[in-house]
Amino acid sequence: MDKLFILCNKNKETERLKNLEKIIDNSKINRNNIEFFCKCWSSDIKNSKNKDNLTEYDNNIFKYLNDAEISVFINHIEILKKIKTEYNEGNFLILESDIYVYKKKGEWRFNKIHLDEIIDFSKNLDNWDIINVGRSCIDVFKQDGYPKSNPIINNNDKYYKEDRLICIEALIWNYNSICKFLKLFEEYNTKKNNIINEPIDVILDNLCNSKKLNLYWKTPSLCMQASGIQFPSWIRK
Repeated sequence: MDKLFILCNKNKETERLKNLEKIIDNSKINRNNIEFFCKCWSSDIKNSKNKDNLTEYDNNIFKYLNDAEISVFINHIEILKKIKTEYNEGNFLILESDIYVYKKKGEWRFNKIHLDEIIDFSKNLDNWDIINVGRSCIDVFKQDGYPKSNPIINNNDKYYKEDRLICIEALIWNYNSICKFLKLFEEYNTKKNNIINEPIDVILDNLCNSKKLNLYWKTPSLCMQASGIQFPSWIRK
């Protein structure tokens, strides 16, 4: 893993930050390979309505999205742009601030060894763009018959090539897939007349569903989203 990026506002999300610091300590990931990132916060977007009642912020126009959804959107897009600009290759894990990590047989599942194993095995995943290592909505998807593909097995881990994101709290990208997505996002924006009217997870989901991005689920997962369970949800606050 070349870099772990965590989307977190250290000043606004102090409770989540304490949890993240504990996760980092237990993971044994070198802190030089970890970066916290926050381009904007929902309060930054207030009073950004134009005369057509659309939200204009950071050279983007948004419709139907609330301020929290817009800030999440911008933070995801901007971290991907940052990676594209600052790197030429590599694999990157992007975490949202509300992840929860649990133990399996007394061992923290989210750790450097396990992440390195995922990256090492990823060469066996045909043309992968995203590896989904969270699990927040997996039980809901199981009711719809997911996972639908046959697993690719590596010891106790299983990888499924699917057309739906489980959630976006923990995604592994490679450099080429980031460039690929940003190009697809430009095309999406042009098609929508530069008006963004869907959350970032919906756009990613649609690209996976249309086979424009190759998505793999990794089970057992490494973490889950804790908004609404351990932390208040900023989206639905």
